[in-house]
Amino acid sequence: MIAIILAGGYGRRLMPLSEFIPKQLLPIAGKPLLTHILDNISDVELDKVIISTNSRFSDQFLHYVDLMQQRYNKKLKLVIEPTRSEEEKFGAVKGLNYVLNEEVVDGDFVVIAGDNFFDFKLKSIFDKFYRINQDVIGLYDVKYKEEAKRFGVVEINKNGKVMSLTEKPENPGSTLISMGLYVFKKDAKGLIEEYVKSSKNVDHLGSLISWMLNKTAIYSQVYAGMWVDIGVIEAYRKLIEYLDSKRR
Repeated sequence: MIAIILAGGYGRRLMPLSEFIPKQLLPIAGKPLLTHILDNISDVELDKVIISTNSRFSDQFLHYVDLMQQRYNKKLKLVIEPTRSEEEKFGAVKGLNYVLNEEVVDGDFVVIAGDNFFDFKLKSIFDKFYRINQDVIGLYDVKYKEEAKRFGVVEINKNGKVMSLTEKPENPGSTLISMGLYVFKKDAKGLIEEYVKSSKNVDHLGSLISWMLNKTAIYSQVYAGMWVDIGVIEAYRKLIEYLDSKRR
């Protein structure tokens, strides 16, 4: 199993914080967001962890990977997209496809959005993936439909099979949202390539999942705990304030 952490965005909605520091390396509770993610997959057996970023922030990620190799048993690898601005960026799906073509990924793989903070381990989604031998995505219950409107909303059946995923719906059918966590069988590599070649919407992984639902069965693993998308500056500030208050 290989992990791919997507960190190719430019953090436009986090300006001015993200002007010189990529959002995945912004500090949260004393360590970079990316370190929290890596720590929360530390109990999963992984052959390699690939961090995908852009050319503009590549020096900072190269330094980070160099510092953290020992901590994570020298499993970290950096893939650098040839883009330097918001206007040039690949988008999440095209960026993922770029990694899959640049690196040897000939087995199952997990994809993790690099701009989400969560305080729980991810092992349960891998356990389910191996048990049912089907693609599985991680879900989080935001409790309120008004809040769900901001995300990719997922509807599932009683067996946890994903029936639909709709990006930022006006009338959400549930309060379950996609939390940027996807465990794929190796066959998904071909589907991702097909999607990128046939679709212009290559920015949102949710759109990829919606398309894949017509091609293959996808199941879900629902998580509880704290999960925050730090993509907007207000969310990042509230998270910092909350975590600081807990430490006092």
